[in-house]
Amino acid sequence: MGTPPPPRQIAPGRLARLIIAPEIRIVSMTDPTNTKTYLDKIEPYDAKREGATMIRIRLGAMRSASLTVEYDPGSQVHAAFYGAYSELTAPVVARLPVPPAAGVHDISWSGRDDTPDHRILLAGTYKLRLRGESTGVAVDEVREFTVPAPRGWNYGLDFRNRRGVHEDSRPEVQAAENGQKQLSDGTGYDVTTTTSASAQDASDAWSMAGVGHFGSHSSPGGLLFIEGGSNRSDLEMVSEDDSVVSVARDMGDLLEDMLLLCLAGCRGGNETLVIQVRLNQLRNALDCGTPDGDIGDKTQLALRTAQRVAKLPLTSQLDLATQALLGVGPEPVPSEPTIIAAQRKLRSAANSCNAGREDGKWGNTTETAVRNFQRFVRIPETGLPDAETRDRLMIGPGHATQLNIADAMRRTARADVVIGFVTYTYFDSSIDWARVFWGNLAQGQTIEDAAAAATASLRPQRRPSAQLNIYADPLVGAGIKLLPARYGRARF
Repeated sequence: MGTPPPPRQIAPGRLARLIIAPEIRIVSMTDPTNTKTYLDKIEPYDAKREGATMIRIRLGAMRSASLTVEYDPGSQVHAAFYGAYSELTAPVVARLPVPPAAGVHDISWSGRDDTPDHRILLAGTYKLRLRGESTGVAVDEVREFTVPAPRGWNYGLDFRNRRGVHEDSRPEVQAAENGQKQLSDGTGYDVTTTTSASAQDASDAWSMAGVGHFGSHSSPGGLLFIEGGSNRSDLEMVSEDDSVVSVARDMGDLLEDMLLLCLAGCRGGNETLVIQVRLNQLRNALDCGTPDGDIGDKTQLALRTAQRVAKLPLTSQLDLATQALLGVGPEPVPSEPTIIAAQRKLRSAANSCNAGREDGKWGNTTETAVRNFQRFVRIPETGLPDAETRDRLMIGPGHATQLNIADAMRRTARADVVIGFVTYTYFDSSIDWARVFWGNLAQGQTIEDAAAAATASLRPQRRPSAQLNIYADPLVGAGIKLLPARYGRARF
């Protein structure tokens, strides 16, 4: 190889090299169907609604290229929020992979930042920066796009019941709206509050929402808030199956990015009620009828139920392991007297697991039924619905039934934090509670502190009606704040 030619002399006493800047261009930023255009803030990019965005770029021959998403460094809200993450280098919130080859490339981006939580971006204006570097030259192209405010969706009641009483929780859900709109850091939610919606409307709205509040008449048996009809609030959720606590089939995945859902309706967070109903269901399943020495359908169901709660192989037969559980036999082939003895034991267990009236109140009858169940399945007799007892009753993680509907919404629908009220609530108590709760959240209190302060603000005689359970994702916790307005974490 020869030596390179000397620099060309272009003027007396001056030498120069011909330098060509790399060719780069951000062509477009659209939704996957290429029907919405986000560049230059033509339309806001809502990752919750639209999903991933497609970014098209054009690259010439160059040494390297990068594509980043940056917030406005002059925004105190964004700087404070993203500055708390050591993984980010301000003002970059996301770095997108760029193919090294020259040409036109389509890059898919989820709309989420590079934090460990992979959050949907805070509302505001962002820069999409494409940088190309050639020998000694760097060229940027910058285009802007906007992210809209996250949504809030609140549902309340406004109708006259069959007794002619006006049931009106509009002030309650209005208090929720006021707090969601007016956060003290200057951010806020884009809120819709309604007293008339179908179940499908609710599913669609909550799937897009970052926060939500439900006012009055929830059901611990599966989000059956109130039937529709003339002059009645029109919201009803149908259970997915016959479990005690479920969520509607179309609710299963829709709360994945919801930060907070408050079910302020009656008994949405009642754990005792679920234990009572489960015990009574067990009582019915264990009752094999009159002992007759015949392993018929009812006896097979009773045997299978006993095997399930005792964690034995599900044979539906009176095998040796089941005989040992019931204290009969042992006989490899059970005789009629042994079958009758087993049937009597099953009926006795059924009667002893009777939790009585399903009223959601823990009393002697419920505690005795729990102790009898624990004795039957041979686990420690604590008389309490501890973790092992709940598991044997098929309640909680790994089972279709959760502790209550609030817990089901947190686990199955995957909201970050769900609040559920334990008992029947008064309309005026719910209104006063909601005003304090959402007002304190707007001022920057944690969810736990705001809820505790709201309950403490009620008159002493009304505080029992504002008992609640807070169910939070272990990785998030209830000690988070609503500031700044944002969606919850993504789960990958």
